[in-house]
Amino acid sequence: MRADRRASIRHLALPDLGRGAPFIADALSYLVSAASLAKIKTAFRAAPAAQPGRLGAEIAEGLRWLWQQPLIRYMAFLTGSVNFVHAALPLLLIVLAKQRGASDVDIGIVFSIGGVGAIVGSLIGGRIQRRFSFGQVIAGVVWMQALLFPLFLWCPGSGCSAWSVR
Repeated sequence: MRADRRASIRHLALPDLGRGAPFIADALSYLVSAASLAKIKTAFRAAPAAQPGRLGAEIAEGLRWLWQQPLIRYMAFLTGSVNFVHAALPLLLIVLAKQRGASDVDIGIVFSIGGVGAIVGSLIGGRIQRRFSFGQVIAGVVWMQALLFPLFLWCPGSGCSAWSVR
């Protein structure tokens, strides 16, 4: 009797939305966004467009400026090379794990662990920024990536992996 009463109260308070629940939640999120935008006290006007110039001359000017800025030049080349190497990493990880017999769930767990690491990194980033210089952080990140990259060998299905012990 008491369980029936609780179920009927719950049904009155939270009606069964069924398949419409995601659409209702999406609509509510748009309402919250619209209300938030209405509270902003600034004009949403685009900056006037710059006069079109010669693309080649603008690229040359930007490269000259970049070459005169040693730190930014170093960061641009470092970031470009790291992005070039790491662009294929997710696909490479999936293919290697599949070749070693990993299931889709195992691969999902590996990517989830990486996501947790990214969240932890974002949470401690402010403290790291206060404690170390910019150059120290960049060098540390590059070294950490180089040292941790071989851990991908310890992926599901490899002979020395903890995943193979089930």
